[in-house]
Amino acid sequence: VTIINPATGQTAVLPSISASGTVPIHPASCSATVLAAGTAAGGTFTTKTNSEANGEINGMNLVTFVILPSAAMNAGSIIRISNLVNTQTPDNTALPVTGAQAAIFGSTGAWTNAGVLDLTVVAGQSLSTSSTVSVSLVNPASTQVAATTPNILGLGTIGIAVGPMSTGILQAVGATTLTFSTKAAGESSRQQNAANTLTFSIQPSAVLGSPSVVTVTGLTGTQTPDGTLTVGGSGASIFGLSGAWTNAGVLKLTVAAGNSVPTGSNTVVTIT
Repeated sequence: VTIINPATGQTAVLPSISASGTVPIHPASCSATVLAAGTAAGGTFTTKTNSEANGEINGMNLVTFVILPSAAMNAGSIIRISNLVNTQTPDNTALPVTGAQAAIFGSTGAWTNAGVLDLTVVAGQSLSTSSTVSVSLVNPASTQVAATTPNILGLGTIGIAVGPMSTGILQAVGATTLTFSTKAAGESSRQQNAANTLTFSIQPSAVLGSPSVVTVTGLTGTQTPDGTLTVGGSGASIFGLSGAWTNAGVLKLTVAAGNSVPTGSNTVVTIT
């Protein structure tokens, strides 16, 4: 069997073996001691940078990591990123992971609100080149005394001792100041009682990760009852192809898992 050695050296242990069932065999010591872990972790992270997209109180924050170990880390290896403290993101054994190399980790990570993210290399994959992955975390509810720098640890194929990444994040520095640099609206018809396709083109000043919600209000006077509306347009998949509508004139578009509304280009959706 393959297991992960202790994080520090320890006195070697002597395993004992026994059997039960049709032919019971009493416990007896094995022939040699194991698990002393006397050799320090031999690998390093050649690249271990981090960044965030939104540093504001209560904001949905796309946190991005770029990592490269000094040797390949194969299936079963774990990248553990810690010190992501004071977020409002609850425990999640399958937190969505996005980014160009998300598939290496099966596009999910194991998250605890204590600030620890475990990314496990899945079967058939290997972490051997510079890899970019992101997770969406909800920022603290109040400004922190200081930004915190994540720590990173490698477990598995090669052991890599824990060490700091590059940048302090998650300070939550103030009230919302982000804007939509593009917020255009259009319609297909102004005829009374006619079906009307509404088009929205949006671009936030920071990336909106899942499960951010884009809310459009003031769409009053329609004859469309409460319900789920079909979302079309080039950006429809970002919102899971649907939006929540109320006849009071409110449309809510929720960013689907594994998606984000980018900055730097417009996202276009239509509502019918």
